[in-house]
Amino acid sequence: MEIRRNNSIYNSTRYAEANGEIQILAKEKVVVKWNESEWPGFHYILDHESGSNPYAINPNSGACGIPQALPCSKLLSVIGSLDNISGQLDWMVSYIADRYGTPTKAMQFHQLNHWY
Repeated sequence: MEIRRNNSIYNSTRYAEANGEIQILAKEKVVVKWNESEWPGFHYILDHESGSNPYAINPNSGACGIPQALPCSKLLSVIGSLDNISGQLDWMVSYIADRYGTPTKAMQFHQLNHWY
């Protein structure tokens, strides 16, 4: 089903399911922090930022990891290594909560600015 959010088409069905171990873990963390209704927004950010790749590095900015932290040292100083997948997801949940309040609001910002 496609719906409009902030004048952008958003396919809620595409982002409803968690795919793979990283996304399943991420969804668990989202449900604990917020609720299941926030998963599609978080999933959208995962897909558009790192594709859920814990080792993703943006060649232009140097942003890294699942959350695409910039600078990368901001993430690594907290979690130690990109091998710490649970730590990356915890960092991302905290970042979204602190900056946007919810994944849905982070997604809306991303749709307008192409970063979060």
